[in-house]
Amino acid sequence: ERGNHYDTAYAAAFTRDRHEYRALVFTNGDKLAAEALGRFALGKAENNEVETGEAMPAGTKVAFIYSGNGAQWAGMGRQLVAEVPRIAELVAEVDAVLAPRSGFAVLPALREGASAERLADTAFAQPVLFAVQVALTRWLREQGLAPEAVMGHSVGEVAAAWAAGALDLAQAVEVVLVRSRAQALTRGTGRMAAVALPEEAMRALLAESGGAGLEIAA
Repeated sequence: ERGNHYDTAYAAAFTRDRHEYRALVFTNGDKLAAEALGRFALGKAENNEVETGEAMPAGTKVAFIYSGNGAQWAGMGRQLVAEVPRIAELVAEVDAVLAPRSGFAVLPALREGASAERLADTAFAQPVLFAVQVALTRWLREQGLAPEAVMGHSVGEVAAAWAAGALDLAQAVEVVLVRSRAQALTRGTGRMAAVALPEEAMRALLAESGGAGLEIAA
């Protein structure tokens, strides 16, 4: 049966014309897939069993965007390191550089499922986010998926700098640790707000209102 699935996948990938519009079927097995496609052809597809879309142009390039602090959640990465041993190995490789400087290892924290309270601590959360992003980037590269460009927000900028080769792993770890520890000292002493104004208009508003203690951060 496995051979039949392989043959079906191979034929679908390599022995047909590639048209502009595509349909993706969510089923368990060839027979159910054929039935779902039959319903789709008749305009009677059931909810969520077929998704359609337009194919991306040939030669489309890939960019990786790295998340900042706030993207973490309790239990993040637990299932991933349990089900993909290679990613656990890659996190451990980051730990080899990170743990001697930070005093904690990321892999055990992921396996145990770090609490929301601990993840609220910048000095812990940012190194964890960095380690997960580095491991995922390395794993995706091993699968043949490498970015043409990278970009990051907040602590994600450090992961992006590492991915671009601007920083090596030891340098990036040092930046993450110094940055996160400095930010941890200011925890609870301020807030951020997103304002839909250009910089010049915001500066004028701050000058007009007094704006004591307020600064434009980005």
